[in-house]
Amino acid sequence: MKRMVFEVIDINGWKRREYFEHYFTNIPCTYSMTVKLDITQIKKKRMKLYPAMLYYLATIVNRHSEFRTAFNQAGELGIYDEMLPSYTIFHEDTETFSDLWTEYVPNIEEFSRAYENDIRLYGSNHGMIGKPDVPENVFTVSMIPCSLSRNPVCTQEQTGSRTYMSEKTAKRNEGNRSLHFHVANFFKFMATNLSFTQFVT
Repeated sequence: MKRMVFEVIDINGWKRREYFEHYFTNIPCTYSMTVKLDITQIKKKRMKLYPAMLYYLATIVNRHSEFRTAFNQAGELGIYDEMLPSYTIFHEDTETFSDLWTEYVPNIEEFSRAYENDIRLYGSNHGMIGKPDVPENVFTVSMIPCSLSRNPVCTQEQTGSRTYMSEKTAKRNEGNRSLHFHVANFFKFMATNLSFTQFVT
């Protein structure tokens, strides 16, 4: 595992200080977004949907420093040099889930192999933490397949402010050309005024 780098932000000299303090202290809030995606190319290449979505989300997150801004374990505000996806796997025998995480690799084939290896090694571990030694630079991903009707209804399981799905549900929906997904608790705060198109283009 590569050494994690965390660059502490100098609050006093930070151009976003006024906006950060306003949204973090005066009106604390989080943001979530639902996006309809065309996953035809993923299906054509016969890629597994779950690791492919994890890879592409992590790629976008690691492309922009705004998505890597957070508090570290010491309570300092700063920017991680890299973020790793943390995701859930479903246990059919107990109908519970466990959190796993996978090292981010820029190559999708290598990332997929790392994902499959984590599933093989830790996928049968029960309990909240399926893969131990969770690093602090992870972001939590939850993917919710929805019907593509005019009024979509999601199959989901909610715990607190986080939303989870079973991998069994994902497999049932892998035939869909499009997927609605939700990234739960993606930011503890958002202190930028950048548009979404800047992140996905």
